[in-house]
Amino acid sequence: MAIVKNEKVVSVCCSARSTPVAAEASVETLAEFQGNGYGTDVVTAWAISIQEKRRIPLYSTAWDNFSL
Repeated sequence: MAIVKNEKVVSVCCSARSTPVAAEASVETLAEFQGNGYGTDVVTAWAISIQEKRRIPLYSTAWDNFSL
């Protein structure tokens, strides 16, 4: 899943790890576009697509991730 602004991918979410039962999210948003909710939007879209396949979407983060 991705958000594109002015023909530039500014936020993306994909499966970092994947099994037949579950998938783990990997998300990245360009620094100048952070704080706009794009990360939340791409992770939500990714999670819905995983659930539609009857799999479990997993999300984890580092202790120093202070995203709002």
